[in-house]
Amino acid sequence: MPVERTVSEWRDGRWRSEDRRLSDFRSARAYVLLGEPGSGKTTAFEVEAEEDGNALFVPARRFIRRHFGSHPEWEDKTLLVDGLDELRARGGDPNEPLDAFLCCIKQLDPPYFRLSCREDSWLGRNDFRELASVTDNEELHLLRLDPLGLKEACEILVAKGVEHPRKFVWRAVEDGLQVFIENPLLLETLADAVVSGSWPHGRIDTFERACEELAKELNESHLNAQDGRPFSTSKIVLAAGRLCALLLLSAKVGWSRRGPGDDDCPVLGDAGDEQDLFKVALDTKLFEGSAETGRRPRHRVIGEFLAAKYLDHVIWVKHLAPGRVLAWMQGIDGVVMPDLRGVSVWLAAMNCQVRSHLIESDPIGLAF
Repeated sequence: MPVERTVSEWRDGRWRSEDRRLSDFRSARAYVLLGEPGSGKTTAFEVEAEEDGNALFVPARRFIRRHFGSHPEWEDKTLLVDGLDELRARGGDPNEPLDAFLCCIKQLDPPYFRLSCREDSWLGRNDFRELASVTDNEELHLLRLDPLGLKEACEILVAKGVEHPRKFVWRAVEDGLQVFIENPLLLETLADAVVSGSWPHGRIDTFERACEELAKELNESHLNAQDGRPFSTSKIVLAAGRLCALLLLSAKVGWSRRGPGDDDCPVLGDAGDEQDLFKVALDTKLFEGSAETGRRPRHRVIGEFLAAKYLDHVIWVKHLAPGRVLAWMQGIDGVVMPDLRGVSVWLAAMNCQVRSHLIESDPIGLAF
């Protein structure tokens, strides 16, 4: 459920929170919106696109690949370009995605834009200086989504069907799950995890139970089409983990369930032999998108958790050599690739066979 969010602004060397909303910056020439995974950057941009009649939402991956001549609707519009971090997730020179964005945005005369990025993918002064070069010395704002407050958290919980949202929040804080209350995705994940009535023990247990809930097909027509549930929930979750692991390890976006596929969304047949199981997994709420144009993980954080769960499984059950898994995740310098850092954190928490190696490989990343 979209809720109106406040933002902090970077000024004079520190974040300043003055209870301002994104809508307060609609007259600005340009701004960058930072936030942690699941904090609601995409949702905030989608809301702005709906409420601001002169704004258009465009995923960053699509924006840098389109020819401006084919999009006259972009002229004289404020473009909400979402996901600089997703472009950087492919590895390589982190400056190249920003350079591609700048080459495209310069074609607007004058350019009015908003750009979102994960905090851990933002390169600070260097990124800011490059973006400021296209605003003709007009002010460029650097914003960050504030954590959810009690009011916003309760609104989301009410939309999820929680009867006593304030009691839910207090219980979460008492159990050390404060971080789940401050982040929209994690809050919804926690709500899904406690649907059975009991509370989870820590972050891994929370995601385990939430993913099980998302993997349960609630649509009666889908159940009938599948002739009941042909696979157990645990098998569906594990299959989803394989699909997510393959996507993240190969820097792809999603799977083409029925369409011909492309560079970003390969055909599902490339995932392996258990096609019936993979199709059921893709049809669950663990994934979103069109069956023709591509089904992708519901959120990158969920995809990273599922991928790590699958890799942990193949190490323990399939006896895959831990060294091979690490080789898939590390660059030639022996450090975990930036786009796989989330997977490595989950895997380090789950699997003692690779934990020490991952700590040695990326101690700062794991601590962060």
